[in-house]
Amino acid sequence: MDIDLQKIRAVIFDFDGTLYDNRNFPFWLILSNLRDTFVCNAERKVRKQMKGVDLDNAERFYNSFFSLLSDKTRFSEEEAKEWYWETYMESFSEILNNHCTPYKDVEIVFSHLKKLGVATAIYSDYPLVKERVEALGLPSEMCENYWSAPELGAFKPAIRPMQEIATELGISPNEMLIVGDRVDTDGKSAFAVGAQFIHIEKKKNKTVNEEYLSLHWDEFVEFIQNWEY
Repeated sequence: MDIDLQKIRAVIFDFDGTLYDNRNFPFWLILSNLRDTFVCNAERKVRKQMKGVDLDNAERFYNSFFSLLSDKTRFSEEEAKEWYWETYMESFSEILNNHCTPYKDVEIVFSHLKKLGVATAIYSDYPLVKERVEALGLPSEMCENYWSAPELGAFKPAIRPMQEIATELGISPNEMLIVGDRVDTDGKSAFAVGAQFIHIEKKKNKTVNEEYLSLHWDEFVEFIQNWEY
C-alpha cells in the first residue's frame, strides 16, 4: 500500500506502542498496582465495553466510565474516580519515567515534519497525553497538538473525534496520515474518515496488506526523512 504524501497536511500519532515499545508496560502496571489488580482488570473491561462508543463530550464520557467502573468494583463512583486519577494514572507516569524509553529519533521525526510545514498531533486513548510524553523523557514542545480520546468523548475508533481533530487543524480528514501500532483502533479510525494509515510493527518483518503500510519504527524514521515536498 503506497502513501500519497503530497496529500498529507498533518500526521496524527498514537502514543503507547507507537512512540515507544510498550510490550512490558502491562507487567509494570500490575506490579505498581498489586493491591488493586482486580480494579485494574475491571478498568480494562470497561475500556473494551466502551470501545468506539461515542458519548459526545468529556463529561458524559467520564460519567459513564466511572459508573461502569463502580459497577464492576467495590468502589463508589467518587472512589473510582479518585483511584483512577490519583493512583492508576499516576502509576502510568512513574512507569514511563522509570522503565520506558522513546524509540530512537522520535524528536527527529517531529522536527522533520515541522520543517516540511506538516502539522503534528498525538492522539491517545488515555488522558494526560502531554504529561505522559514528558514522563517518557520527550520534550512536549516537539509536538504541536495533543488530544485524548476521553476528552473528546469517545475511545477509538469512534469517527467523530477524528473528524473534530481534522476540523481543529483546519484540514479535511483525507489530508491526515494516522500513525499507530493498532489496526483495530488507530487503523479503523483512519479508514472510517478516509485518512491514510501507517501501522507501526514491533518487528521488521512487515505485514503485507492492501489497505495500509506496515513499517518497523526504524523504517518509519527513514520513510519520514526521505519525505520532501
